[in-house]
Amino acid sequence: MQFNHIKVIFNNISNTIAMFASMAIALIMTPIYIKYLGLNLFGIWHIAISIISYISLMDLGMQSAIQKYVAQYHGIENKNKIAEIILSSLIFYGTVSIIGFAILILLQYQVCNISIFNKNIIPLQK
Repeated sequence: MQFNHIKVIFNNISNTIAMFASMAIALIMTPIYIKYLGLNLFGIWHIAISIISYISLMDLGMQSAIQKYVAQYHGIENKNKIAEIILSSLIFYGTVSIIGFAILILLQYQVCNISIFNKNIIPLQK
């Protein structure tokens, strides 16, 4: 198997362009969000996006490990190992999801008591 320098360079350039495009979209969309949501709702929206970003860190490298081992066992046509890896990953992600959901349920009453969620600050639509 040969090392393809052109493909590596193309992939690096593509990833860099995607990163800068993502930053540009964020810079363009922020004033639009503030205009249509207002400062209070934009703050809440930004907190929600931040929480989602931190939750994505809970992947703990599982995605890349799953890809590596599924590809490895697919190459040697070991379907039993592939099924075992997929089942293990489903159990792991299911357990993490259930624990995370339970924590959110337990914390919901504390979060709702924060002053930014006061109904005087954020009027409910009638």
